[in-house]
Amino acid sequence: MSAIVKYLLGPGWPWVRLLLYLVGICAFVGANAAYLVLAERKGAGRIQRGPDPMRPGTLAGSSPWRTASSSSPSRS
Repeated sequence: MSAIVKYLLGPGWPWVRLLLYLVGICAFVGANAAYLVLAERKGAGRIQRGPDPMRPGTLAGSSPWRTASSSSPSRS
C-alpha cells in the first residue's frame, strides 16, 4: 500500500496531490461554514426567544426540575 501512495504522490503525479489538497481545503471550509451557521442560528434563536412573562425562570423560584409537591410549602 505504501508503494502505491508513494507512486501517486510522487513527483510524476502533481495533479493528484493538488486534488487531495483541494478536497481537504473544501472539506474544512464546508465543515467550518456548517458549524458557524449552526452557532449563529442557535444564538439568534436564544436571543429572539427572550424571557416570557408567563414563564418565570429560576430567579422567580420556579424550576423545570421541581414538581408541584416539592415547590409548595409543607403544611403540617
